[in-house]
Amino acid sequence: MCYMKRVGVRELRQNASVLLRAVADGHTIEITHHGHPVAQLIPATNDTWSALIASKEVTPARLTPAEILDLPHRPYRPQPPPP
Repeated sequence: MCYMKRVGVRELRQNASVLLRAVADGHTIEITHHGHPVAQLIPATNDTWSALIASKEVTPARLTPAEILDLPHRPYRPQPPPP
């Protein structure tokens, strides 16, 4: 039996790191909005990544997910619009 975790948008925002780790471990997560399914987070396969990289739709990360999660938090500071 395949179990798919369902989470709402609020839980996704509050627990994004935990949920992304679960997806990286092979789990699928269904995202709901007002109780209705709107998206699925699924593990990316090597074939998917290879095709996206070859098409230049994505650029490979220089850091691993664990290294990214360990980066110090930098608060968002909006930049003023250019003159």
